[in-house]
Order: sequence, then C-alpha cells, then structure tokens
Amino acid sequence: MSFVGSSLLQAVSGSLATADTATSPAGLIVGLGNSLLRDDGIGVHAVRRLAANPPAGTLVLEVGTDIFSAVSWLESVPRVLAIDALDGGGPPGTIYRCHSSDIWNEQPITSLHELSLLSVLEFIPRSRWPDIAVLGVQPELIEFGLELSPILQGVLPTVVEAARAITAGWASPRRPAFNQHQSQLCPETMR
Repeated sequence: MSFVGSSLLQAVSGSLATADTATSPAGLIVGLGNSLLRDDGIGVHAVRRLAANPPAGTLVLEVGTDIFSAVSWLESVPRVLAIDALDGGGPPGTIYRCHSSDIWNEQPITSLHELSLLSVLEFIPRSRWPDIAVLGVQPELIEFGLELSPILQGVLPTVVEAARAITAGWASPRRPAFNQHQSQLCPETMR
C-alpha cells in the first residue's frame, strides 16, 4: 500500500479516500458487494461517488467482496457505515437503515455474500469493534453485468445523500452511528 497525495490510498483490493483531517478519522464508510453482479454492487457504486468528495472526518473504502482486507480499517475507527445490497423483502430500490445489532440478533434480513461484515468482526478483539450502521438497498437484479438496474441507478443519489446525512454527526465525540432505538429489524426505510 502506498499513499498518493495526502488523501488517497491505493490498496490491493480497492481504494481508500479520506477527507483531509488532522486528527484520527471519526469513521469509515465501506462499500460492499460484487460489482460484477449488477445490483449486488450498489455499495461499491455508492462509495465510488462518495470518494470524489468524502464526508468530513471520514474514510471511504471500496471493499467489494474482499471483506478480510478491511479488518485493519474496521478495528481502527469508532464507527462504520456499511453500504450494501440487502434483501429485506421490500420492493426493489427500498433503502433500509439499521444497526448491525438488528441483523446480528434477528437475522431475517440477509447479506447477499457468503462472508459478511459481521462475521469478520470475529477476527477483531471485541474491545475494538466499531459501532456499525448499515445502509442497505433492496436489489432488483442479481445477474452478471456491470450496470445497476434502472431502479437502483435511480436511488443511487439518495443512497449517497443518506450516507452523508448519517455520517454528518460523526465529527463530534463518540456516539452511536444513529439512534438504534429508531430501528427494530430495519423498519426505517428511506423510500
């Protein structure tokens, strides 16, 4: 890994963009998914847009499906926002906002990947687990292709703005990524 300029790190598995900050980052936005399977890549598409102008005090990391490459980043920040395709049973394009504990404890909403962000936490000492918020999008098409379906292409700007809204308060002293009492099984949909 090597730094390019002062705000972009090229990694083997993807890229990391950071808002210029003199202090430790307040959080990390990770884009998860397989960009070769159309809507499964919504997280990757979202962080590519966010990387052009990262929210203040945050790092933006394109993880894709190589979640193990993100372990050192996950344990180095107090908060994480994971953006991913999420099958919550709603209509395609539904945007879900929830806390990792909603998925971890209840598990009616499943990740579309064999190895999830939450399962990778087992490789990090519990004392260094970040607070994780999830921004999930109900996919329409999981098939070979590089483009998002028209429905997900249409909600992509909303996903990016939702990520900015969630991370806006991260520059303040450590507090939850969002009020997890607002969410029970991710009922908070944004569309």
